[in-house]
Amino acid sequence: MTGSWKKESIIVMKFGGTSVQTELSRRHVIKHIRRNIESGKKVVAVVSAMGRKGDPYATDTLISLLKEVGEPVNPIELDSVMSIGEGLSSAYFSHLLTMNGIPAVSFSGGQAGILTDDHPGNSKIIEINTNRISKVLSEGKTAVVAGFQGVTSEGDMRTLGRGGSDTSAVALGSSLGVEIVEIYSDVDGIANCD
Repeated sequence: MTGSWKKESIIVMKFGGTSVQTELSRRHVIKHIRRNIESGKKVVAVVSAMGRKGDPYATDTLISLLKEVGEPVNPIELDSVMSIGEGLSSAYFSHLLTMNGIPAVSFSGGQAGILTDDHPGNSKIIEINTNRISKVLSEGKTAVVAGFQGVTSEGDMRTLGRGGSDTSAVALGSSLGVEIVEIYSDVDGIANCD
């Protein structure tokens, strides 16, 4: 890691599709991120695709584009299409944060250093190289990472299966040595686990 800050000062915050779906929900996300930055934290935000099925950039909507053409869908093409929602979400949200006075840089899973095996649609993370994220954090910027994805050693896009954005957030948190990973979801109730 570069910089003079401590690992304890980093927080990974994962925001699900409904958290980045509407202008109102995005304002809440900005407020959460700003609060952590103002308390001295460096923030890595992991984002899902915006919205749920029926919303234009939701993963299920993107999947249906291919299935409407015909099935079976080649799993490699399916991975490419499924990764678009998170990629768009990370670029959009990085720009939104920057326009709201929180300098940010977006990363695809591959740019964030997430290396996976070669199992389309259900890849496992092999390792994570956090050098690029650490550099951005040391520059005082927020890293916004597309969840649910990584790349193979050949550079091919792969997705991590359902719940993959949560997996991305926890794996990044572990690789960065953070004390806390916060996962924001629209599920009723509160979960607290180690």
